[in-house]
Amino acid sequence: MKNFKKSLVLLLIFTLASTFVLSACDSNKGSSESAGETEANPNTDTEEKAAFDASKLQIKAIDEKTLEVTLAAETPYFLELTAFPTYMPVEMSVVEENGESWATSAPTYIGNGPYKILEWVPDSHITMEKNEYYYDYDNLGPESITFNLIEDDTSKYNAYQTGELSFVRNLPQEMIPTLNSESDFHMLSEMGTYYISYNVEVEPFNDPLVRQAFTLAIDREYIANQIGGGSYVPAGAYVPSGLTDADSTKDFRDVGGDYYDPYDYEGNLAKAKELLAEAGYENGEGLPAIEYVYNDTSLHIQIAEYLQQAWSELGAMVSLEVQEWSTFINTRKSGSFQTARNGWLADYNDPITFLDMFITDGGNNDGRWSNTEFDSLITQIKTTSDASERMSMMHEAEDILFDEWVLNPVMYYSTSYMWDTALDDSIWTSPIGFNHFMYAEGFDNLQVCVGPSTDTIDPALNTTVDGGTVIIHAFEGLYKLDKNGAPVPGMAESVEVSEDGLTYTFTLRDGIAFSDGTLITAQDFFDSWIRAINPATGADYSYMFEVIAGYREAIGE
Repeated sequence: MKNFKKSLVLLLIFTLASTFVLSACDSNKGSSESAGETEANPNTDTEEKAAFDASKLQIKAIDEKTLEVTLAAETPYFLELTAFPTYMPVEMSVVEENGESWATSAPTYIGNGPYKILEWVPDSHITMEKNEYYYDYDNLGPESITFNLIEDDTSKYNAYQTGELSFVRNLPQEMIPTLNSESDFHMLSEMGTYYISYNVEVEPFNDPLVRQAFTLAIDREYIANQIGGGSYVPAGAYVPSGLTDADSTKDFRDVGGDYYDPYDYEGNLAKAKELLAEAGYENGEGLPAIEYVYNDTSLHIQIAEYLQQAWSELGAMVSLEVQEWSTFINTRKSGSFQTARNGWLADYNDPITFLDMFITDGGNNDGRWSNTEFDSLITQIKTTSDASERMSMMHEAEDILFDEWVLNPVMYYSTSYMWDTALDDSIWTSPIGFNHFMYAEGFDNLQVCVGPSTDTIDPALNTTVDGGTVIIHAFEGLYKLDKNGAPVPGMAESVEVSEDGLTYTFTLRDGIAFSDGTLITAQDFFDSWIRAINPATGADYSYMFEVIAGYREAIGE
């Protein structure tokens, strides 16, 4: 139910032909940054394992160097998916021998990317060194890269100022206006949305009228300009600008318009009060106490304090719960919240990367919302090749999200950085949040901080951008993305695509190996993909394999 249409112009600092994340991230956001899985039920889990039939998947290891994949429908971004962490190969013998703990310590964290872990001190740092088995070893940059695991923005900034760090992301929010004039400061737009999750299973947010009221009752201009230092854009919808529509000359957001005027706070607040009264809570009377959960960085703290005041205008009594990052991630995953800070960054250049996270029981559906019409639309979108029809259905899917006011979009993302000017020409960071240091010049040991300790850096299970940045240095897929966001050969030296655009035949490079020297074959990709798809693994991004023919049959749907 759209109030009106209004075009937004978002000036992007980077132009990408195609993009991908990792989802929701550093401690501030999600390509995504986190996921919300339903609680495990032993009986259901047993049934899921029994129902999974990998033979239904149209994936074949033809021989040691050849992998054939058949898609359910033409998927223009499929090569980008093969560059995504979930599609990266793991050494299954190591995983099977060590269980989930394989991805928690240096000796067992065996990858296939440009670097390998040398030292891992939890809550302190992860140091990587060049992987001598990497096919492009001679062109790599630093002998080692140390990822310092720091959550506090001020601590990061101080470490940068003293020379302990050469790269940091997410500076103290109050310092950004002062830092804007510095040559080593960068504020980069990202294809993502900062939003608030509502748990639709708990009162009062099980009522769409209440969700709409709380969504309208915030001043997005104030948040973007006063708290965000003018570096963010108030959000009037969920899918951000920067993603193309069916007509590649048009932006999905411009075509879809806004669902409310993000610049009309007074009008929105008046409407919010009417809606709350309609829901039976006039002037907030009878509203349960509201808790807002967020993680501990300066931007989130200031926004939380603002929300506490803003929602009091509705008569709500709001308490704030700040949590350490790993605890916060688990809080959202378990659904143990009423309202919570959230964020999502594009995984690739298609609006479906924002929409499909809200499918019933989806790994990133933190608010536990469910709508059969929406689910059906997402399925149709993923099995339809006609671009115009796909985009029309995606606009319809976003309409449903705002018919039920499933989430509260606050602003479209930008992220603050500081880095040594010597790195200007040899590192890159994309609008989806990943930072690339593998070809950095001028440093034997590069000291960086992209975020705090991550929940996991298992390629199949990670859901954070900072975790994703670590992963892309230790692992690589069939394809990888270059500085412009375009897919280029990675572990595969080439690919042939059938005339109907459905079958991809990848040829692997000669002699590629894991960081322990074990040769990589097409079977390793096959086995790793099966692991990620298998519901028993619990990979929040398993749905990214939906484009492969036989996916739904394989998982028993």
